[in-house]
Amino acid sequence: MTGWTPTATLEATLLTTDGQVLPRQFYCANTTYPFYATERINLPEDIVTVGLYAFRYCRGITEIHLPMAQSIGSYALQGCIKLTEIELPSAETVETYAFSNCTFLEKAILPKVTGLSGNNAFNYCTALKTVQLGSVGHPVSSLAANTFLNCTQSGLT
Repeated sequence: MTGWTPTATLEATLLTTDGQVLPRQFYCANTTYPFYATERINLPEDIVTVGLYAFRYCRGITEIHLPMAQSIGSYALQGCIKLTEIELPSAETVETYAFSNCTFLEKAILPKVTGLSGNNAFNYCTALKTVQLGSVGHPVSSLAANTFLNCTQSGLT
């Protein structure tokens, strides 16, 4: 990829089930990264960790498929403004500001998340209408401060 240099200080990590760390070209942490306008990033199905800043400000992403992701790090999908729906069937933890400023996000399905330890996880998700946290056998036990701060849709379920 011409014109793109990974930033050594960026702590984003995508970790697969066998411990493989994916190369940084999957990340879009600022406007100079190659996937800034990409709508869909094809990722291996066996990603279990979506680390700090992994897809931060990937403003073009409309969908992301992470069926085995168990952990969503701080700021991992912050500012993915075109993302409309996220379904993470295996996610158990969601950290601070993980989905904040996803202004088109309408639906979030996280059936194994039993608590949100990260403050402001859905901050400024102004289109958010439906959130499923927990399920039978995985009841929600806690929500961090300001989990849904500035989510302005009336009737959020």
